[in-house]
Amino acid sequence: MKIVLLSHSLRKGGAERILLEIANGLINLGHIVNVITWIDEDAFISEYNSINRVSLLKKNHYSGLKSIPKSIFPLRRALKSFNPDIIHIHSPNIATLFSFTFINTPVIHVIHGYGKIAQDNNLLKKKEFSSVLLGEKDGSYFFISFWQ
Repeated sequence: MKIVLLSHSLRKGGAERILLEIANGLINLGHIVNVITWIDEDAFISEYNSINRVSLLKKNHYSGLKSIPKSIFPLRRALKSFNPDIIHIHSPNIATLFSFTFINTPVIHVIHGYGKIAQDNNLLKKKEFSSVLLGEKDGSYFFISFWQ
């Protein structure tokens, strides 16, 4: 299976390491994996050097969501060129950018770092795994999950 993992960047952080560990695991299972980041910040290049990476913009050319117009076609080109079977998104900013590509490929969006959404939620007080449905649209379901 051809899989693209999308992220804002590969700066040193937990979500970024998880993305790269997933990519590594998928490659070890025989999948063809491409990691596409919005900006070229990569703190893990020496640790995960076997993973193919593509960056859309140089860090000094990035200006937040204002960069969407100049990033749509580079992302669209990269996705069309690789022609993935599935796209695995790991950050909300690049999910927003991806929505403008109008690529019709199945998507998984992993939500990282959203603990504040339910910080006061009673489910977090239990010592168990909990999953809360945040919403549904067009047959897609959005959950937040916790392990306490």
